[in-house]
Amino acid sequence: MRKPFISRVSARRLFLFLSIFLICPNLLAGVVLLVPDTGGVGEGVIAEAQAKLRQGDIESARQTLQSLLSTEDSSHPELVLADMLFQNGYGKEARATLERFSTINAPRVDTFYAFGKLAIEEKRWFDAWVHAKLAERVAMPTNWTPKYQETVRAQLQLLMLASHAGRGDWAQVKSLAESLVTGDKVPDEFLSYAGEAQFHLGNIPGALEHYQRLAAQQPSFPTPELVVAKLYNAANDQVQAEAFFQKAVAVNDVEKQHTARLEYARWQLWQGKPEGVSDLLTFQTAHDDIRTEQQYLLAMAARMEKRLPEARTILDKLLQASPDSFPARNQLALVLIESPGLADQQLARQIAEENSQRFGNLADTWSTLGWIQLKAGDLDSAERSLSTATKAGTISRDTAFYISVLRAEQAAKLRAAAEQSSGPFFYRSENIPSGL
Repeated sequence: MRKPFISRVSARRLFLFLSIFLICPNLLAGVVLLVPDTGGVGEGVIAEAQAKLRQGDIESARQTLQSLLSTEDSSHPELVLADMLFQNGYGKEARATLERFSTINAPRVDTFYAFGKLAIEEKRWFDAWVHAKLAERVAMPTNWTPKYQETVRAQLQLLMLASHAGRGDWAQVKSLAESLVTGDKVPDEFLSYAGEAQFHLGNIPGALEHYQRLAAQQPSFPTPELVVAKLYNAANDQVQAEAFFQKAVAVNDVEKQHTARLEYARWQLWQGKPEGVSDLLTFQTAHDDIRTEQQYLLAMAARMEKRLPEARTILDKLLQASPDSFPARNQLALVLIESPGLADQQLARQIAEENSQRFGNLADTWSTLGWIQLKAGDLDSAERSLSTATKAGTISRDTAFYISVLRAEQAAKLRAAAEQSSGPFFYRSENIPSGL
């Protein structure tokens, strides 16, 4: 059973949030729709409703959840259903459920909270703050214990912090967060917001102090210097980012050092500097997930340095352990298409086409397929694949390069057609312009 966020957050999950937040600042921590904290009582109910929802049977899921009405520390079944609908990709239905429930029921804390969460997802920062303030004015449901009520109050504070952070109002984040971290033991998310606010306001020692406190509460939390390095990277201050990455990899804690080495190596690859990656990643670990990431980054470094046979060997081993790994399959296709052997090139296209069928929701799937089609001279197919890759709005550097090569190839073919056609040609002496 999923517990309330504050009580169930792990250090690893919190760091994962930080990694995502630093790349996509609008994905804010600590904001989830309220779900039952039934201590196992409603576990079967939730599991049954989830199964029905996965089958597309929303009404049966709704009926299953009705038993939560008599469960302690649970939101209303309709709000739980809305949360589950959001999680399972039924955004339109989730919104309709919330609207219908709020229309026919008296104002509730969890109703305002749900709408506040929706506002955060839609970047309506002020609306989120308003809903959090409205929620504070409403009496708590009678089936919520005092302990759970405190958890909900903390969630509302997180909603307001998320609203301030979304607007970039770090002074307000600091003011609220600092008021919430005065006790001996405080929720990790409050310390995270307090640290980030201090960073954005230029107080790096203050940021480190909050992250050090967080690390003391959560022994597996990464070294504070690593968090600051990632914040500098997100702020595009790469000089300071590297300085703090170097501090992070110098810590004595072996596991934290391994995490820092992985992050520093990834940063170096993203900066186009693969030459130091092998030295960073020369360490032994008993953790399979760390070893997998280590080998993947080594493969990327080898590919970037044109050591393609080495990259292929590493990726082949990764796929032996995890045949369905999209990152490894994708990188292998990109390695194989650079091989002079026709069999390797054909295998690259086969892998890319299989990926498009199995992982068609990922932009990188179509980007890689488009590049492979382009390398094979299939410009029409490459155009379709690369167009699909750009539908998400944001494209990678490599995708931008692939498209530029495609346009150059298309321009060359059109120029050749112009030369071979009949009629006046006023621009025969002109080169293809790079811009207007």
